[in-house]
Amino acid sequence: MFSSYCIGKSFSVPDSTQNGSIEEQHPPWCDQLIPISYSSIQSRYWNVGFFRYFQLKQVPNFLLATPMVTLVMACAWLFVHRCWPVVQCLGLLPGGTRESGLCQTRVFVFLAHACFLVVFSLPTIHVQVLTRLVASSSPIPYWYAADILLSSIAQRPCDRKTKHHQTTTYKTFHNIPTLFSLPLRASAVTVFFVSYSYLGLALHTNFYPWT
Repeated sequence: MFSSYCIGKSFSVPDSTQNGSIEEQHPPWCDQLIPISYSSIQSRYWNVGFFRYFQLKQVPNFLLATPMVTLVMACAWLFVHRCWPVVQCLGLLPGGTRESGLCQTRVFVFLAHACFLVVFSLPTIHVQVLTRLVASSSPIPYWYAADILLSSIAQRPCDRKTKHHQTTTYKTFHNIPTLFSLPLRASAVTVFFVSYSYLGLALHTNFYPWT
């Protein structure tokens, strides 16, 4: 890449990528201390950069990213609250606490990775990409959502028949009213994942910035 675009005038650039301008034939990134084309192209043509996306017109895109950011940050807060000894040793040693659910030493590395993705992505990338970036790179949103739903089911008083009914609730759409009878947090998580799956499929394939 570097030799093709930056060295001398004998570089072999396809004709279709040239517009006859000498300046364009010698890209600005060639003169950088570390000549990397990707970041230069992203900055120039996609306006990707630190805090560049923090504009009033981008508020809807930030709202689209809010559920995923909330899931990761809420899970991080819960983990720190429940498993502080694990956090203190950076997940390298057993924290000395009773491990159950999300409060496990081996969860720490996944949570640290998810938090890094969120903290890094918010000020630097097109924020509507954050949802699919985290969803495809980390199990944390799914683990935390499952923890919320299972905790909500466990806390509901019910007889044997109702309990059996609840175990099948999440396998079919015939019991959607039961989903909305769950606590607010569990209902919000369910609505988010269902809407992301179905509305996202329709909107993203029609070039709307859903993800």
